[in-house]
Amino acid sequence: MEVHLNDKPRWDFPAEVVGALHEVLRELEIPVHFDRHGRRLHICSAVHGRRILLDPGHGGEDRFDRGRGGFVEADGVLDIALLLSSMLERAGAEVKLTREEDITLTGPERRRIAAAWRPDVFLSLHTAGRKAAGVGGPRVLYSYSAPCRSRHLARRLSLHLSGSCRLPGRGTKFVWSPVKIPGDPYLVLLATLGRVPAVLVEFAVHADSEEEDLLLDPDFRQECATGLFNGLADFFGRRRAPHRAREVATTSAPEIEVTPSPPPQTPVRGWAEDEALSEQIPLSRIPGRFTVPREPINLPPPERSRGRSG
Repeated sequence: MEVHLNDKPRWDFPAEVVGALHEVLRELEIPVHFDRHGRRLHICSAVHGRRILLDPGHGGEDRFDRGRGGFVEADGVLDIALLLSSMLERAGAEVKLTREEDITLTGPERRRIAAAWRPDVFLSLHTAGRKAAGVGGPRVLYSYSAPCRSRHLARRLSLHLSGSCRLPGRGTKFVWSPVKIPGDPYLVLLATLGRVPAVLVEFAVHADSEEEDLLLDPDFRQECATGLFNGLADFFGRRRAPHRAREVATTSAPEIEVTPSPPPQTPVRGWAEDEALSEQIPLSRIPGRFTVPREPINLPPPERSRGRSG
């Protein structure tokens, strides 16, 4: 029996082995399904069929963020984006980069690209210019664009970056007022993408000499790309699989037992009605009460208006 990975034939195993593999993959919640004839087992990675937009920061005329040892942020994050794009495409994801070379892109232009392509997630890639509270390492920021899913994405990416890189992570951070931060269009971008989960990843601090040496190492940049790939696979793996990898339920819909509604109960008089009965005042003067009391109220007869004397 053939085993296909991301819609491509990869292995040929006996039927017993394929059946056991199918059960194991289902326990691990990996998207897997048989074809309609039951002759092929299709395994899809969690990122298969997902639309992922990578935004390498800066570039072109914006090449001022750099370290003392020669690292340029615009070039370093572009290299990580290209490495990550190659890994995602081999796994079956649809990947788009806002820039694939050293060109200038403004914040509104990056936002228009995201709005036109409509990705499943948006990753803005950067390095930090200074340490936060004296601590370096990877950090993931998120804001008001799909804040719940963005927070979940930020936590997954931070966890796997810390496990793949040679630096301890700084965790995640929610940016409360990105619009009030002058001169930082990337943080503004995190808050203006609507329902798209969006994060800003800082791999390291290029102003620190030790972390800059790591950023200049191609192996470290590959580790960063691997951490992001594993984080994305973890994020999408915990959500529902794409439609092409989702198993079709063969069981019928469960029968719904209809419980009859209880018989209506006689309303009990509240304190306002009791007060009305004792004080002999009309119920119309009690706000929100329009019920008729059980016992009649003896009200004094109204005074007749005196007519004009002829």
